[in-house]
Formats: sequence, structure tokens, C-alpha cells
Amino acid sequence: MNGCHKIQKGEFIMKRKRLLVLITATVMSISLLGGSVTVKAEENGTEQELNVEFVDSLEGVEKEALVTVSAEELSHDYEMQQNVSPSFTLTEEDFLGEFQSGQAEGISAYSSANSITQNIPGVIETEGGLSYLLVNLAPGQILQATLAGPNNPDINYDLQLYTYNNGVLETLLAGSTLETYMNTYKEQGVTKSVEDSISYINTGDAVQEYALIVYSVAGCSSTETFNLTVSLDEQGYYDASEPNDSPFTAVTVDTGAIVTGCNLNVSNDQDWYIWNVPSTINGVSLSLDNSDYTVEVYHNLGLSMILDSPDANGLYSLEAKNYYIRVYNCNSNFTSSNYTLTFVPSGTTASTIKMTFQGDMESEKISYNEGPHYRFKEYLRPSVVVLDASGYPVTLQKIRLTWISSAWNEETGKDEAYQDADIDMNGKAEFNLKTPRALGSYSYTFGTAKRFRHYYDYDGIVLRCGNASYQENIYHFAYSDYLGG
Repeated sequence: MNGCHKIQKGEFIMKRKRLLVLITATVMSISLLGGSVTVKAEENGTEQELNVEFVDSLEGVEKEALVTVSAEELSHDYEMQQNVSPSFTLTEEDFLGEFQSGQAEGISAYSSANSITQNIPGVIETEGGLSYLLVNLAPGQILQATLAGPNNPDINYDLQLYTYNNGVLETLLAGSTLETYMNTYKEQGVTKSVEDSISYINTGDAVQEYALIVYSVAGCSSTETFNLTVSLDEQGYYDASEPNDSPFTAVTVDTGAIVTGCNLNVSNDQDWYIWNVPSTINGVSLSLDNSDYTVEVYHNLGLSMILDSPDANGLYSLEAKNYYIRVYNCNSNFTSSNYTLTFVPSGTTASTIKMTFQGDMESEKISYNEGPHYRFKEYLRPSVVVLDASGYPVTLQKIRLTWISSAWNEETGKDEAYQDADIDMNGKAEFNLKTPRALGSYSYTFGTAKRFRHYYDYDGIVLRCGNASYQENIYHFAYSDYLGG
């Protein structure tokens, strides 16, 4: 919208309850008849009608359409496909050690006293070479392994987990074959590739031995180390969405969700989510209720994970494709605890407005001859939340409030005024529009013992966002006379 077309006095045909105006670039006829305002668009494009609901409070309106899902309800997507694993031959020279934990008593809530985490550095000196660690898991235990580095764009190491029996590799159970892609993490002040990470739960009824293999897909170095972090934890201390420690085993979230009941059970635990963004969404804001953890957004190019950064408002601009969300701990101190992750999508097209009417008089409707309507004297100060057809907030757009008088104001030469407002991250906008004083073209008498006459104009207001608009009649109060009694 480029502004309002000013109506010249010679163009204006005065009738008591009818007025022709031009608003922005759209020709509209606005009829102030029978308690309604009708707007007819005559420009190219489809004119849509905004549905407006007057509410007492806008608290939490932008989240009303969100669906709460628990960790137990999340399902694995397996959208990303792994590279085919090569055949491995394990030798004594490549052996990193053996890792296992016992089953002891006295586990404290939210933090397993029997969880074990160990950092194991290593090098691979030949391209195609490997290092491996033997791990024992009791029934119900979870293995969570993270591979970081070397921090070199020309080196790519991957991570694989096999069953291992009597010196023989048997079945590939889990893996992470991400390619090296150097992302810049401004808050952490580092440039690095996303860590390869896997998790696996022993769902059998006996202790099983596994081989955790780090191998070189491309490049190698005898001086640049990788860091393998391995954790074992017990059943009851990891959440129901596990194993989901990599984009290859991400769990699916739907548009507009509040994810509850998830936790990070060990320091190198990371939870991955995949979201297929619909074309009606142009962005999302993410929030974690746990300040100890970090949330990030990625998209993939093949097997490369590319970090997406939010704008200054915290909104991630998205296209209609798959995005991956990672929750992890990046603090030196770690505490295992639950978190809630909230996805608030940003809609593209205004459909509904929730509105609290505030003027410089009471915020309740009053009834004169033309029926019940809101009333103001000089200032219109409504607050709105703009929503799309799915109930998600429409953000970072313009919305216009236009006041249209039912009587030409001889003093000011004005019969309309407007104000544009910016819609914020929560879909909210506020107005503070000052208008010329009312002429008192209408009147209403009430009272019996004491009689009063109120003088007012019968005006209209229009809310417009994009191609959608809403119209409402409104009383423009002028003054009051005491008639006696």
C-alpha cells in the first residue's frame, strides 16, 4: 500500500449515511448503512475478507493453533539415506580400547549415576584407514557416540556401529556418514562441520558386544586428531524419542508443534527433528524452555548439513522443503534435564484477526440508534494479532487501520485518516490513530428521570493486511447535552 487517495471536496457527494472513498490503490465503495460497512474491490486480484474476533486479551493467541506432542508420540523419519558402508578389516593396530558399564543400584532421578562418558582422541594416518572401539551394552542400555574433527575441510571421517562376535563384524546397526561442510557458529566463535553422531539401544535380553568404527572416507592426518565421545546410559534415563542423535534417525514434527517430554540424558546427547515445511509457511521461530541447551536449524545438500541462521528478529526464513532441528548441550557444565521445544510457524496470508478494541472512551460496545458499536472520541488504539488460515501468526508485514467519517469535516477538510503498523514476531500490531473531532451529525436521547442527548458521527474503520480487509461501523463521539428531568 502506497498511501491513501485524498478525496477532494468537489468529488464528494454528501449523503447522511453514504460516502465514496479511495483507499490506497484500491477503489472501494463503503456504505455506512444498517450497522454494516461493505467494501468492494475493483482492482486486479482477489479481495479477501478478514475474519475479526473481538477478545478481552491477546495473551497466548499466537500459540492457540499449536499442537502439543510428547516424546512417546514422535516417529522416526529416515528421510536421509546413508552412504553404503565399505567392508572393514579390524587389526590390533587400529584398536582404541574396550568400553563397558555395570548395572548398579541407587540411580538418582533425571541423572543416571551409572552413565559413563569418555572422550577418546585418535588419528587415522592413511586414507581409507580406521580406528575402532569395542563396547558392551546390557539389555536396555543406550550407546551415544559423537565424532568431532579433524577440523579440516579436506578430511571426512564417518562413524559406524556393528555387532561384534568372536572377532567378527556381523550386522551394521547404526551409522553417520555426513560429509564435511564447514559452518560458522558465530555465537560460539568457531567454524566447523556438524559432528557425526549415533545412538543405539540394546533391545535384546542379553549383554551384547559392538564395534564402534571411525573410518576415513577422504583425507587423513597423522597430527590432526579426531575426538570420539562415547556415553553409556541405562533404561529410564533417556527419553522415548531415542535413538534420534543424528539427522539420519531424526524424528518427525508437524507444522505448529510444542514438543514435550524430551531430555538430554548425557553430555553428548543431541536430539534431531525433521520438519517438512509447507508452502503456506515462510518462516518459524523456535524456543527452548531450557536455557542450558541450544537449538539450531539446518537444511541438507546431499549429505552435507548446512546451518541456517535466524534474522535479527529471531525468525528463520524457510522454503517448502525438509529442515532439520538439533537440540544439544554446548556448555562445559552439563545437567541432564527435560526441555520443551516450541515451533511457531510464520504464515504468509492474513485470514483472521483477534482484536482488543481500545479507544479514548470505554472499550465496551454502546447502543445508539444504529445498534451496538464501539465508541471513541479522538484516538483509536486497538491491538491485533494477525493469523493465517491455519491459525499461525502472520509476521513482519504491514497492516493498515483506516478511519472513514460519515460527515465531511469543514474545519479540517478531512473525512479519513489512516495509520500503518508493523506486525511483530508474534503476529501482533498496535495502533494509536488520532482523528479530527466529530461534528455530531447524529444524536441519541436516553434517560427518564434525567435525560441526556449524545451527539456523534456514524463512522467506519477498515483493517487491511495484504489483499484481505475487514470493515466495521463505529461511533465517533462529539459531545453530550443534559436535557433535564
